[in-house]
Amino acid sequence: MGLPSEILSIRDLSIGFITGRKRQVIFSGLNLSAFEGELVALAGPNGMGKSTLLRTISRLQTILSGEILIDGRLINSMDSFGFSRLVSFVSTEMIQVERMTVYDLVSLGRFPYTNWIGKLGKADRQMVEHSLEITGLKPLSGNYITELSDGERQKAMIARAIAQDTKIILLDEPTAFLDIENKSVIISILQQLTREKNKTIIFSVHDINMAIHAADRFWLLGRNSHFEGAPEDMILAGAFSSLFDKEKVKFNEMSGEFGTRYDVPSGITVEGQGLPYFWTVNALSRLGLQPDEINDRVLIRIEQLNGKSTWIALTSQTEKRFNSIYELCNFISLNIKIYKNG
Repeated sequence: MGLPSEILSIRDLSIGFITGRKRQVIFSGLNLSAFEGELVALAGPNGMGKSTLLRTISRLQTILSGEILIDGRLINSMDSFGFSRLVSFVSTEMIQVERMTVYDLVSLGRFPYTNWIGKLGKADRQMVEHSLEITGLKPLSGNYITELSDGERQKAMIARAIAQDTKIILLDEPTAFLDIENKSVIISILQQLTREKNKTIIFSVHDINMAIHAADRFWLLGRNSHFEGAPEDMILAGAFSSLFDKEKVKFNEMSGEFGTRYDVPSGITVEGQGLPYFWTVNALSRLGLQPDEINDRVLIRIEQLNGKSTWIALTSQTEKRFNSIYELCNFISLNIKIYKNG
């Protein structure tokens, strides 16, 4: 079995806006790629051009300079119908049309294949039904889109893109404004399409923690550079750590999560194991305290008896016992100046 083929190639691309005779460049020198059957997460700070890049790939915005190729062909050399059979795009804007059903919305994805009056044939109807099935919307196919929840509307927009049956699906913030359950469902659908249908899916995302555990590949747009590769390789290379201001945000390379930075070594040592240890360290970091294995003035020992945890804070003068991390944190908060300053 051979390696997957490169389907999308971006070469020395500049993106931005053209207003009259003025060109506003947001990002330049982009060199990125995507392969068949990959789930690609596009991430970076606000204003770096994530949405602009997706809109440029989908030909909704003009290329300022450079090239975008799909299957080795320049996208600007393709006619509209040919391009619309290769690339579909799901924007952040929800369609709100009175008395349009879910089935009607999903059917719009078949426009590159229907005749001039847009009449659905047998193959078109089968594809619409298939798209509704994948997204779990079949029971809601007759409902008006104005009656749907945010999560259901997002799934309907994705179903429309699935019905378009393109090699590449682009999504701008598909999990924005959704709760944890619906975010998980959307990501699961996208993974299913890459694994089972060999689709190449590129989605912009602000929830980098979630995307690290879901995406096969990352495109990172930083303030001064950009990176691409598997999330694990990029963690090892320090790409995520360089993405945001280190004085404000810390990236935990062990857990793959962003969080508030530690202020200073705290003089606190934590002894324990498993989940109680992990979440105790997490709570200390929220207080701006970094566990310190060298100059410990306070020892927090986690003991377990009959499946229950107890936290013991030991200093040279006192010993305090707590039944929860919450109680421990309240005690430390009252004495936080002591722990930070010694």
